[in-house]
Amino acid sequence: MKKSSWCFLIVMLITTVSLQGQRYTEDETDYNYEFGSNITQIINRFVVSTPVDNPDASFTLKIRKSEDRFIRFGADLDLSITTSGDLDLISNQALFRVGIEKRTDIEPWLDFYWGADVLASYSLISSSNRVDVSDITLTNTSYLGGARGFVGCHIKVGRRVALEFENNFQLSYQYNNEKLTSGLNPNQNFSESDSNARFQMILPRSIYLIIKLGS
Repeated sequence: MKKSSWCFLIVMLITTVSLQGQRYTEDETDYNYEFGSNITQIINRFVVSTPVDNPDASFTLKIRKSEDRFIRFGADLDLSITTSGDLDLISNQALFRVGIEKRTDIEPWLDFYWGADVLASYSLISSSNRVDVSDITLTNTSYLGGARGFVGCHIKVGRRVALEFENNFQLSYQYNNEKLTSGLNPNQNFSESDSNARFQMILPRSIYLIIKLGS
C-alpha cells in the first residue's frame, strides 16, 4: 500500500477513535449550507512531504432541502503554464459535478450518507518545443462524462465542523485526442483519437473539511 493510503487510513482511524465520546444535541437543520474543502494534499505534505494524485473536486457546496436531504455541487479548476528553456508546458484541468445526497444518523458524532452525482471533466496538456524559428507542439485533450453512486461518512468534530470521506461507483465515457503539430516539418503532423466506457469502484482518496453555515 502506498504511503499516501496509509496516511489516509491512519488519519481516519485517529479521528474516529478520538471522537467516540463526543455528543451533539443541537438541531442541525439550522445549518442550511455546508462548504467543503479538499484537504488531502495538505495532510500528505505534512506527513510524507510529497503531493499525491488526487483528481477530485477541490471545493464542495451542499444545500439542505429537508432534514436528511441535500443538493450537492463539486468543482475543481487547475490552470498552469510552465516555461523551461525552449519548452513550454500548458496544463488545464476542470471538473464539475452535481448530485443528490441523503443522510442518516449512526451515532451523535457520526452520519452515514449516500446518493448519486452526474459529472463532467476536461483536461488539456500541451507541450511546445521551439526548434529554430518553428514550434513542435504535442497536445493531449480528454473529455469525460458520466454518473456515479456514492456512500460516505460524515464525522462531526464540532458544532459547525466535520470531516467527510466517501466511496464511489462510477460509470463514465471518455474521449481522448492526441495531436502533433510541427511547424518545421508538416509531414510529421498527426491526430489520433480513441474513446472508452468503463465502470469502476473508486476507494476513498479524499478528506474534506466541512464548515456548516446558518440559514
